[in-house]
Parts: sequence; C-alpha cells; structure tokens
Amino acid sequence: MSSDPPSPPAPFDNDIAALIRAGRHDEAAPLCEIRGDLAQAVLLYEKLWAFDKAWPLAERLGDWPKAVRLALDAKQLNEARRLAARVPDDDTATMLRVSESFAMRGQFDVAAQVAQRAGDLNRAAELYRRAGMPVTAAATLVTAGKLRDAGRLLQNVIASCPPTAEPIQAS
Repeated sequence: MSSDPPSPPAPFDNDIAALIRAGRHDEAAPLCEIRGDLAQAVLLYEKLWAFDKAWPLAERLGDWPKAVRLALDAKQLNEARRLAARVPDDDTATMLRVSESFAMRGQFDVAAQVAQRAGDLNRAAELYRRAGMPVTAAATLVTAGKLRDAGRLLQNVIASCPPTAEPIQAS
C-alpha cells in the first residue's frame, strides 16, 4: 500500500498565505472568497471589521449564530431578524445560540422571541425582563406554568408604578 506524497499547495494558496502573513487581510479576504474558502474569508473580514461583507458569507455557510452576530455588528437588525427566521423550527439548539447572539448585542426583545420560538420559556422570560418588558415576561412565565414567579414579577411592576392622583374607576 503506497501513499502519495501530499501535493504542494497551489500558487493561489501560497499567495493568500503570503498576504495573510503580511497582514494584508483586505487583499486576502476576497481571494479566499473567490477560492471558496468562505470560513477563512469571514475570519479575515471580521479582523477588518468589514461585518457587512462577513455576514452574507456566514449566511452562505449556514452558520446562523455567527451570521446574526455579524449582521448586528454591521448595524443590520432587519437582516439579523431575517437570518434568525431561517433557522429550521426543529433546530432548537441553533435557535438558542442565535438567541444568545442577539442577547450579546443587547437586542433582548428579539433574543426573547427567538428563545420563545425555541421553546425555552424560562430563558425567554428572563430576556423579556432584561428588555424592560416585565408584563410580557410575566405572561411567558404563566405559559411556562410558573404562576408564582409571574405573580412576583407583576407585584414588582405594581410596586414600582407611581401612585395616581385619582383611582381608576371600573366601567
């Protein structure tokens, strides 16, 4: 049984490696993209803070959590939402990682929606609370069957409300 020696890297690969070694990521990234090494191109675009070029490549790779994070870094909230919607409904693990991508960028309301879609109602309630949506958080806790926790949260909401000058009249 003979094994062939590994073939030397193609000249194109050597050019890319030389550009990377020289710190010329702005030249190497498009070459990686042309070559089809999208993962390397994403990494290089990230180093350049060219998030607008990186997130579409992460999308092509199907790396939804990274694509969402990069779209958010590119200030493309609508694109990040669109990417999150592409995660298959039965892939709850990926949905939860996408939810964390939103949460890490301070988009707690969207993170909560994705966590709720994934079925993690406890996490969704916490994220709604962090988004400043305590009533929605309480409703999510009710759905999760955590009535006492929901009640406590609503009590805190009521306690933090300023007293009104006139009582509310029932109609």
